[in-house]
Amino acid sequence: MHRCLAIDEVLCDILWQVDDKGSLYHAALVCRAFLEPANKSLWYHLQNLYHLVNLLPAHLLEDYDYRLTILSPPSPADWRRFTHHGRYVKFLEIWGWEAGGCFIDENAFKIIAEHHPGPFLPNLMHLSWSDRGLVEYAPLVMPPTLITLRSVGYIPLAGILDRVVTNTPRLKRLTFCDDSSEILDGDELADAIKAHDQWTTLEEVVLRSDAFVHLSRIPHLTTLSVALTEDDHDCVQVQPVPSDWACRLEAEYPLSPLKKLDLASSRFAPAAVHDVATYLARLFPHADLVHDKSSDKLSSHRSSYGWSAVPSAERRWGATFDIIREKKEELAPGVIEKAKTLQKRYLAEHARRGLKEFPEAKET
Repeated sequence: MHRCLAIDEVLCDILWQVDDKGSLYHAALVCRAFLEPANKSLWYHLQNLYHLVNLLPAHLLEDYDYRLTILSPPSPADWRRFTHHGRYVKFLEIWGWEAGGCFIDENAFKIIAEHHPGPFLPNLMHLSWSDRGLVEYAPLVMPPTLITLRSVGYIPLAGILDRVVTNTPRLKRLTFCDDSSEILDGDELADAIKAHDQWTTLEEVVLRSDAFVHLSRIPHLTTLSVALTEDDHDCVQVQPVPSDWACRLEAEYPLSPLKKLDLASSRFAPAAVHDVATYLARLFPHADLVHDKSSDKLSSHRSSYGWSAVPSAERRWGATFDIIREKKEELAPGVIEKAKTLQKRYLAEHARRGLKEFPEAKET
């Protein structure tokens, strides 16, 4: 064996570049020195629990039409290989039968939930869940180490949030895709936010206005993606711009960290979008507002509309000052001057702190 392979960091980096699971499996069998690094790469990302459950004794399992079930509860000794390899899993995807491939059935989940000794997948960090039929077992794979949760398909959102609050104190990124975006209000999010003030990303959700207020107070939230529907009475209720807007902004929302706020809508007229942006700009004065008018669902490819054309510091303040100028008839005299003063304070504070994300910060 080449002496470079005796260095764990070098060996792990080499094996990390191997995509083929079969090659990693055979590498783990080469020698004792390869076993641990190869297993780390082999079990890091699982697209289902099929292969992990398949480590149980054969007489306890039945495989029919690529669906694996556990026939009877394993003894504590039977769980040994399952538990040993489960500690390597950091990224897990759970897909429903409609996605095809191999998977385990509900009975297998039930037996694991009731009979597995100790923590299940204790080092899991990223979970993507789309099986609506097995959503009651989602908490089984939400350990305290989880930092990313992605829900795909129609998953009962309230139930997920209840478990998120209880099980995942380190969660930073929460994403709901497709039809899972139920409308959330402040009451549903309040407990989750209190337990997860370290959230940095919340994507593809539909929120009521009181929920926005709660989210505006999360100290580390930097990305928020929201879907809006014009004819839905539970969407953001547009509120008039108060005459003391600038003063309230300074007192209630100092140095909000949100950098990106994405809006998606298909039927919002430009004026309506502008009014919604007015409301959101008050809550998130530093966010880059990006609107996708082509779809009522959020996607990774969004068209830039309006506000995103202005770079850096001008972009963070551009939407706010455009709104002030266009609605100046509604504002009391002196508000623009107060807002400019507030802008200078923020830019000076960012310059003092040396924040790298605002290299072009300048007065407008």
